[in-house]
This record gives sequence, C-alpha cells and structure tokens, in this order.
Amino acid sequence: MIRRKHSELSQRLLGARLSLLARDEASLKTDLRSASEWLSRYYDGSNKAVAAAQSTLKQLLQSDIGSPLPDISESLDAARNLKLVRERVLR
Repeated sequence: MIRRKHSELSQRLLGARLSLLARDEASLKTDLRSASEWLSRYYDGSNKAVAAAQSTLKQLLQSDIGSPLPDISESLDAARNLKLVRERVLR
C-alpha cells in the first residue's frame, strides 16, 4: 500500500515536471495540487521532510510560468551582420 501511495505521488510530480517543460500551466497547477493533497492525506505533516515538501509545493503553486520567452532576434541580426562584415573583409 505504501508503495502505491509513493508511486502515485511520484507520478503526480513527474506529470508536473512534464507540464512545466511543456509550459502547460493549467496541468502543472493540477498536478501540484494533487501532489499536495496526497502529501496531506497519506503522509505525516509534522515530519520535517513532508513539511518542507508541502512548503515547496505551495511556492510552486504560487509561481507563474506564463512569462514570454526571450526574443533573440536582435542577437540573430548581430550575428548575421558580423558574418557579412567578415565575408567582405575576406574578399
């Protein structure tokens, strides 16, 4: 029974990790909430490790992953320009 509980918790945390990588905030929050519920239901909340895990899950639930990806167009333009300058010098 304990292995099943641990396995379910591990699956929720793995799902949260995959959701984070996919930038799927809704699924991430769902999996984090489920993991938190599993910790509360099946683990001793007075245990320091469990309390630390709950605290971390709470922080993760409050974080926003929806920030836009950085724009690298200026860096690409600079690299292209440098390449053009080098090609002109070599001619």
